[in-house]
Amino acid sequence: MSSLIEKLLARAADVKTAEVDADGITVRVREPSAAAHALFHGLNKQGRGDEAMAHLLRACVIDADGVPCLTDEQAKALSTGPSELVVPIAGAILEFVQRQKNADAPGADAVPDQPAAGAAAE
Repeated sequence: MSSLIEKLLARAADVKTAEVDADGITVRVREPSAAAHALFHGLNKQGRGDEAMAHLLRACVIDADGVPCLTDEQAKALSTGPSELVVPIAGAILEFVQRQKNADAPGADAVPDQPAAGAAAE
């Protein structure tokens, strides 16, 4: 296998996870796959927000072994739950995507009170 393929597959297997407090319940989540993220946004653009949220939760709420643990029915039920429960979970999942988007932006590696790398000087 080529070095490039090995690097790509190694990174694909290195899935980031986090724990989030959702209304007093500790929930473990993983970063969404590219496919899960694309489907989430596609469904949202079609006005199918409940379905989009259920899909995202189904793909990204994981057990202690890192395996998605919600059934389709459970994800649908959770997605329509109270916002104080669902918003922290979805927020933690989508934060992975936001961090990745911002990682390459000028100033993403800035140190407080110092000019950011790549940022225009004042």
